[in-house]
Amino acid sequence: MTPVRDSTYEELRNAIRSVEPDGDANSRSVRWLEASRSLAIARDHQGRIELFLLGEELATESLRVREHLVFDRWNSREDGVVLANRIVLSSGDEYDAAAALICVELLDRGFADDQQGAFTSAEPVIEMVLAEVQSASELVTGLAGELQTLVNLLDAADSAETDTILDGWHGWDRSTRDFQLGPVGVEVKTTTTGASIHSIEGWQQIECGIAADGQVETSLRLLSMGIRWLPHEGELGLTIETLVQRVLDYVQPQHRGEFIDRVRGFAGASFEIELDGRCGDPALRRPFMPVFERLYDFGDERIRVLRSEDLAHLSHVQIDSVRFAVQLPEKVRGDVNPVSNLDAIAPFLLALMRE
Repeated sequence: MTPVRDSTYEELRNAIRSVEPDGDANSRSVRWLEASRSLAIARDHQGRIELFLLGEELATESLRVREHLVFDRWNSREDGVVLANRIVLSSGDEYDAAAALICVELLDRGFADDQQGAFTSAEPVIEMVLAEVQSASELVTGLAGELQTLVNLLDAADSAETDTILDGWHGWDRSTRDFQLGPVGVEVKTTTTGASIHSIEGWQQIECGIAADGQVETSLRLLSMGIRWLPHEGELGLTIETLVQRVLDYVQPQHRGEFIDRVRGFAGASFEIELDGRCGDPALRRPFMPVFERLYDFGDERIRVLRSEDLAHLSHVQIDSVRFAVQLPEKVRGDVNPVSNLDAIAPFLLALMRE
């Protein structure tokens, strides 16, 4: 990898941070990053950062990079019709940092003089940057969904049930279950796609098993949550920071450090969070809005997904290695499956726990 010059990286990151969203979905105000005008940045009306790589369509080897790269023709007031490859990234500080790294790599490898050669040389690094930022974004999105669920359960519970619910949150530790409410298992899946499309990482996420205390689970629910991240810190909406502070209202003083440690290390992360819930990581202060919540009963025969028993006869397949995605409908069985809206879901889960 070509060494990154700190001054160039900081300059690019500051430049990207300062780019304001365009008010029109069909136009862009670009900022050129070098004299030959081969590389530019912009921000669309939703706040997403865009990198414009001017020139002919670039050949790619990486599927991940190919999924992020769009070739198109653009009308320029100064230059007429121009050809450009466009990389679209989400909004947020982590994506601004990723965009700056990608730009540094392309510039250092001579993109202005040899677009395809520089791009091919930088593509492995671009793929790595995209993979890391996508993984980090998915982790933060997952944390947002689980904390939102935890807050709603605590708000709906009796005071005598508070410790049980706090102890029942296991998602922070990469356990086999995100929430264990007595014999009821709850798997939380959070998405920004606008639909209940989720990756299933093992049969334990969709099939009953053994509860955390050793008893057999009586039922399993999958809570599908949709959220939309807002572009700028300070906008109205929920944040992970405010959710952490809401949960702390229910935690006994002697246990607050333990809870904060769980959030800090969520799924292997190392977030900067103070004991009062204040967060140093900008991603944890970024606002989001709930889009939908749907609680699916995976014991319902109308949910048609792959089950472990479907592969039991395939003796040459390592069943525990199977991973797949599901796309769940908004309605499976009237208003019974799924149960919609967290204000209804939390009391429903608590009632199941009490049975």
